[in-house]
Amino acid sequence: MSLKKLKEELLYNRLDYKELYNLSPCGYFIATPKGVIIEANQRFIDFTGYEETEVMGEKRLIDFLSLGNKMYYETHFLPQLYYKGEVSEINFEIVKKNNDKIPVLVNAVIVNDKDGEAKFMQATVFNISQRKSYEKELLLAKQKADDLSKELLSKNKALKSHTALILSQKKELEILNRHLETKNKQLSDFAHIVSHNLRSPVFNLQTLLDFYNESVNAEDKQEVVTNIREVANEMHITLNELVDALKIQEEFRKTEDVLSFEAILKTIIVMVSGTVKATQAKITSNFSNAPQITYSSVYLKSAMLNLLTNALKYRALERTPEVHFSTVIKDGCIVLSVRDNGMGIDMKKHRNALFGFNKTFHEHPDSKGLGLYMTRLQIEALGGKISAESEVGLGSTFSIRFKAAL
Repeated sequence: MSLKKLKEELLYNRLDYKELYNLSPCGYFIATPKGVIIEANQRFIDFTGYEETEVMGEKRLIDFLSLGNKMYYETHFLPQLYYKGEVSEINFEIVKKNNDKIPVLVNAVIVNDKDGEAKFMQATVFNISQRKSYEKELLLAKQKADDLSKELLSKNKALKSHTALILSQKKELEILNRHLETKNKQLSDFAHIVSHNLRSPVFNLQTLLDFYNESVNAEDKQEVVTNIREVANEMHITLNELVDALKIQEEFRKTEDVLSFEAILKTIIVMVSGTVKATQAKITSNFSNAPQITYSSVYLKSAMLNLLTNALKYRALERTPEVHFSTVIKDGCIVLSVRDNGMGIDMKKHRNALFGFNKTFHEHPDSKGLGLYMTRLQIEALGGKISAESEVGLGSTFSIRFKAAL
């Protein structure tokens, strides 16, 4: 329908513009420059709850506002209106005659005369109760969403905490399992140490007794007796150390001491002094690069004793046995090396089985295949490694790489 025809139809139906003015969805009023309302539509009158006669020429917009709104009206609304000539989207709260309150949105302009003086104020007033209700619902929904988000974050945090706890407990169980495995190895080692470490001193005692029986010189006999006493004393010390070690219930690190390689070597030489004397072995050392280590006395003494007795046991009969002990530091770890000029081992044939249980590589009446196996278990139990290089007829070098110091 064209605009012209629409206007004609409106005129035909005698549209009452006054009725449209009064029934407009928004309130409308005109006020003097001082704010006194001189004209208002019915919608605005209904917003106030007063009679028209109580409003026209009697009330100002400020008279319908709550206390906080009155202050804002005086300090912000009016100064901005007269300075800019208009204000938009101002939130107020109208207090009705019956003290009910409704939220409204006010837009106002100043109409000036031809001289630029304020003639009157025109304002529209929108009831935004429904919008405020929506806003409240939205705020409540947002608050619920925030609360739910916080709850989810809290539960997620708790879940992460529980996951971390489970992982921590799993790690502790793994550590405990490794600890128990180490303990089982250690107990097995001790059983082997008791039999193996005491076999050499006992054999040494038998050798010394043979020397004693064969000696005719009193001085030689006295020297042998002295050696017997030293061996017996070292056996006593070894037994006490093993018994003490078996009683240990805590971690092995707590049984470690600062040990001198030279002192340990002197001790084990005394323990096999009979064999050293019988073979006329030459035992040398150089511990200048790493003279000390924090370690288990039982294990270090056992490892060095095993390597020394092996060197003497598998010596080359055509030459005087020579055994050299030395230490170096590699990549923060102490490495103990024991080099001999003995029979040597065919590494191509035996490398993979060298440190195995009950593995022997030479025809020898005292070969049990336990010495290197025990030494490997002892070293690995405390986080180290043992390796060897050897050549048949030239000798062997065994290297113990101890766990890096923290």
